[in-house]
Amino acid sequence: MDSRNAAARLPAEILAAGVTVDGFIRFLRVDPTADTAVLPPSSGQWRIPPPGHSY
Repeated sequence: MDSRNAAARLPAEILAAGVTVDGFIRFLRVDPTADTAVLPPSSGQWRIPPPGHSY
């Protein structure tokens, strides 16, 4: 995909989703400490679903 075309389409796609561009930017602003919190070690097996499926 051409990145210039994607950048040009983004505002239209945001508005088509029923969100203002300012609202979309507010969704991106989150608590940075929550984004960098240490996660507990995983236990058990990881299962990656096949394309088109979810667990």
